[in-house]
Amino acid sequence: AGRGPPGARVPSRVSATMLASARTLGVPRISATASRRFVARAGQQQQASDGPGQKVAPQRRGLRGSVQFLAACVTGAAAVAGVWFITQPRSDHVASTYQTQASATRSDFWRESPRDLAASKLSPILDPDELAAHKKNAKTWRDRWVQGRTTFHKEEVHPLLLRFEEMVLRERGLAFVPLAGKTVDMLYLATLGQTVVGVELSQLAADQFFAETRLPRTQVPMDKFGGDDLKRVHSCGNIALVEGDLFALDGTTDTKLSSSQLADLKAAAEGSAAVEAALAMAQGQGSVATTIWDRGSLVAIEPNVREKYAHTLAHLLHADKGKMLVVTVYHTAPSAVGPPYSISFQEIKDLYEPYGLKVEMVHMLTTTDIPPKFRKEGLTDMDEVVYVVSAASK
Repeated sequence: AGRGPPGARVPSRVSATMLASARTLGVPRISATASRRFVARAGQQQQASDGPGQKVAPQRRGLRGSVQFLAACVTGAAAVAGVWFITQPRSDHVASTYQTQASATRSDFWRESPRDLAASKLSPILDPDELAAHKKNAKTWRDRWVQGRTTFHKEEVHPLLLRFEEMVLRERGLAFVPLAGKTVDMLYLATLGQTVVGVELSQLAADQFFAETRLPRTQVPMDKFGGDDLKRVHSCGNIALVEGDLFALDGTTDTKLSSSQLADLKAAAEGSAAVEAALAMAQGQGSVATTIWDRGSLVAIEPNVREKYAHTLAHLLHADKGKMLVVTVYHTAPSAVGPPYSISFQEIKDLYEPYGLKVEMVHMLTTTDIPPKFRKEGLTDMDEVVYVVSAASK
């Protein structure tokens, strides 16, 4: 197993960054609700760490006071060292420890995949049956937003992004968020100076993101690029949320707009670098994202389109500087029970290594907090696993 997210200092840092940086980095305003939520979070954590508000008695003088002072210093140093260890990202030697522990009880997690590795280098075009199933699944996700069945949405910044962001973020880079929904992670990444491009099937999710954050929105049509697959891009400052199918950004498009058409779209975008990046992706340009934040997207899609998904993300990832932070789950329930769908370490490698990418496991945590549908299958826990995927030379 592993350790959970770090303690109080992270929410404090989140709120400070959110409140101090939003205006200067292109996001003109954060909602009062969001601000109160982050501030309240920091306050609760601080109160929990400080204890009840009581006056501290002056330190006693003399030998007894000196001994107590030295003991307090030793205890404090040990506590700081413990917190430092807990909050450090999982490196190779820790990941190998996880591998040793996991292999004893969950051997399937490390099992070699029977798939032909060369197959993942072939064209990612879906056959008619796969395409029909994908369209049906896309409609299901849109319906879930309409019906309010969005228990997967988190009201706060994802704790694993807070914990591992320094492993993947580059200063003033471009962060891409697939299957973004209305996650506030996009807002958080923007306040860190990232140009953020998300992609989401549901118009309702995009509407709710801008309504709940109270960000003024510009909309630019994208139907000239992908027909029914790309609708429009919603933007504010350095955030752009593409309403459409992720797979329309896989680099196989034949659509090329004229310079005058592009100029019109860029003018409608009011000079937004995020929108320009989205337009470039829609025209098939790759190697643009210095960071990809896969916050459970891979385990949300149907397993039969994983190769198409991996191809799309590998295409968008910057060839030299790009890194992905990928959050997955591993469990032994039948695939029909998902999402989230289980995926093993070897399967992750099979998806990304053919593109010259290196896969490193940085975190594994066994959790008993699982959806009821998995308990009906007899499961009592599942593993939450985090990977960093990057160029093999990095």
